[in-house]
Amino acid sequence: MNSGKCVRVFLTVCLACQTFIDPPKDGAEIARDDITCKITYCSVVNPGGWAPASVLRAVYKREYPKFLKKFTQYVIDQCKDNPILF
Repeated sequence: MNSGKCVRVFLTVCLACQTFIDPPKDGAEIARDDITCKITYCSVVNPGGWAPASVLRAVYKREYPKFLKKFTQYVIDQCKDNPILF
C-alpha cells in the first residue's frame, strides 16, 4: 500500500493540432472566423496494476471532456485579442 502522496503511473500523451484556413472572398483579410483547428488527442495510461481498467475508464470519461473544455478556453483566451500570426 502506498502511504506517501505520490502515485506511480506511466503516461504517454500525444496532442496534434492541424489548422485549416478558408480563403476569404473578394481578397479580404483573413479573419478568425476563417480559421478552424482539428485537435487529435491520444493518451495511454498505465497505473502499474494499481487500479482496475473499469475505474480508469470511468475517470477518462469524466476527465477528458473537462480537459478539452479547459484547453479550448485557454487557446481562445490566448488568441482572441492578438493578430493572426503565420
